Amino acid sequence: MKEQVLEYLKKNKDVKKSGNHLRNMFNLSTIKLQKIIHDLREDGEPIAAYGNNGYSYTNNRADVLNSYLSLIRRAEKMVRAADGMKRWLDDTFDIHGEHIITELNEYGASGYVKND
Repeated sequence: MKEQVLEYLKKNKDVKKSGNHLRNMFNLSTIKLQKIIHDLREDGEPIAAYGNNGYSYTNNRADVLNSYLSLIRRAEKMVRAADGMKRWLDDTFDIHGEHIITELNEYGASGYVKND
């Protein structure tokens, strides 16, 4: 599906396609479409976002730069939120001298800690 979305966006280069249009066209959920866009960007594809106006495949440097900066700002906010949660975990559960980093190393940053 990722290749189909990419081909469609390339065929309609510099034409903004709304998320709703893309979801309906490819029968995707919002989350699945966001994952595809994310994966395409990870692959180095210049997919620009235009707020509520959708996405486009573009070689317009300003549009790609604006999307890049938006992603950086969102990532920075997520890191600050994660740091706040880590502080709470450290303050609340570091009662035996064990640091929460031990759990993060054991499960990985993208893993889930099992509740016993």
